[in-house]
Amino acid sequence: MRSERTAGLAIDLGRHREAVELRLAVAQPPQPQLEDGLLEWQQDTCPATRHSGSIGPLCILGAVIVRSAGPDDIELLARLRAAWREEDTTAEFFAVFRDWFDREHASRLWWLAEVDGESVGMVNVKIFERMPSPNRPASRWGYLANLYVLPEHRGSGAGGRLIEAAVHHARKAGFVRLVLAPSELSVPLYDRHGFRSADELLVLPLD
Repeated sequence: MRSERTAGLAIDLGRHREAVELRLAVAQPPQPQLEDGLLEWQQDTCPATRHSGSIGPLCILGAVIVRSAGPDDIELLARLRAAWREEDTTAEFFAVFRDWFDREHASRLWWLAEVDGESVGMVNVKIFERMPSPNRPASRWGYLANLYVLPEHRGSGAGGRLIEAAVHHARKAGFVRLVLAPSELSVPLYDRHGFRSADELLVLPLD
């Protein structure tokens, strides 16, 4: 749906400088819509076209693309995990990661952030079904985990776009909440996306 804004136009009616202001509806280009499958945003290198919702020829390169990830992306996800841990991506690790992905696939969702075709970040949400209660609809909640962006792409907006994709899906799917365990450095990022401290939770460390 196209949005509209009003623009003022003053018209002089005579020597007494009486004027009347007309309000004209001006159609605005449609803003990018957040979808689970694909989301394209421009980085701050081209703010004018990003805010207008258009993609100028100088801004296509460097755009942050966020999309759903699946079994075909296991290698990309594994490489990002290894980069996070500053470890090599060995054949043994790929096999272990693939086994984990296969076990988790039914109850976990993944997203990838890409720039110029390169995978630069990831996030996933683990889905938990709540115990049924009499006379209440079934519900579920999600645990947001493993948000990571390559160091050279931090500050590009990729982390925020990944969070937005996960939050959008959670709202659309009717989750009652999203929870996470942030690092100290990541707290401001999550604050900007509406996450708040949950003092009622208790944790028993087991390792």
